Amino acid sequence: MTAPTIAPPRDLPALTGLRFLVAFWVVLFHCEKLIVGIEGYLPLMHQGYLGVDFFFLLSGFILAHVYGARFATGERGLWPRFVWLRFARIWPAYAVALAGLAGFDVAQQFLDAGAVRIEPGPWLTELAVHAAMLQSWGLGDANRFNIPGWSVSSEWLAYVLFPILGFIALVVRSFVGRLVFIALATLAIWYPYWRYGGSDLNHIGWLALPRLGGEFLIGVLVRAMLPDAATVDAKRRGDLALVLGLGGAVVLLPTLFRPVPVGDALALPLFALAIWGAAHDGPLARRLLAAPGILFLGEASYSVYLMQNLPIAITGTIGKRLGVVDDPLWIGGRVGLVMLAAVALGCLLYVLVEKPARAWLRRIGPRG
Repeated sequence: MTAPTIAPPRDLPALTGLRFLVAFWVVLFHCEKLIVGIEGYLPLMHQGYLGVDFFFLLSGFILAHVYGARFATGERGLWPRFVWLRFARIWPAYAVALAGLAGFDVAQQFLDAGAVRIEPGPWLTELAVHAAMLQSWGLGDANRFNIPGWSVSSEWLAYVLFPILGFIALVVRSFVGRLVFIALATLAIWYPYWRYGGSDLNHIGWLALPRLGGEFLIGVLVRAMLPDAATVDAKRRGDLALVLGLGGAVVLLPTLFRPVPVGDALALPLFALAIWGAAHDGPLARRLLAAPGILFLGEASYSVYLMQNLPIAITGTIGKRLGVVDDPLWIGGRVGLVMLAAVALGCLLYVLVEKPARAWLRRIGPRG
């Protein structure tokens, strides 16, 4: 008996462009911390940590789009092939960024103290945990080396568990049922943060894993709600959903930031709406998010996300050695330099490492 033939998933270019905007939002969040005294005064910039939540939703959506139908048929050998392909997608650029930050950690100690004062055993053990992308699994310190790597570690766990998360989407079949499940998942994610984590979603401790799992599941459910073929009317509805989702986030998230950031809870359905809308590939989505330049930046967005911490660390050390840490002119120049360097280094990492290494690993990996 032959396996059923499954049509390849259609391309969703607007989601690729959207990835860069979200990655740059996270860069802005980290840049805010470089400007003394403004933290919290620019709420939308301060809430850039929610870009990670957007990525978690988007990852669940994309993986369900590409692999959901194949997993649903019980295709033999798919899971190990899937895990290998995800490893090929995330690890090469991650490893290079980690090596850069680990090397800088050693160099900074030498510059500060004239000698490297590292206990080799614990340092190398921690580095090995990070290299294996296990630091967010309770096995290491997620705040060491390249801090944005915590989300990659969390997402690596979601990849391993993807068949289980995808199964839930198969069980919840009705449109209304999926909406209810999304609402319940949103509440289940936000409430523990509000109750135990300091009220917002900017927390990378033990709460990060259920946060990731819930958001990944929301993304899977949103994909299940996408029509197989978008008509002209559906594309228009998609563009409207994109505007409402992104516009609602820009307007409502800062408004609901204080005293308790209810906007963090509202962010998840708004992000889901924007992803659902962009996936319809309507004319507005294509015009705004699928032009060649934004598409390239979207393809490089993962590397941009990984490289943001290196220019932050390097410029921080330069500022200390020059004695200009609190100089307003230096601060402004540093923020601009970090933004430009994160994008430039990310694009270089994508072209020189991420893309060719992924292609090579895909060729040598298990077939399926």
